[in-house]
Amino acid sequence: MENEKQPLDDLKNDEITEKREK
Repeated sequence: MENEKQPLDDLKNDEITEKREK
C-alpha cells in the first residue's frame, strides 16, 4: 500500500516543487 501511495505523493510533491520554483 505504501508503494502505491508514494507515486501519488511524488506527483503532488513535484507539483508543489514546480509552483515553489516558479
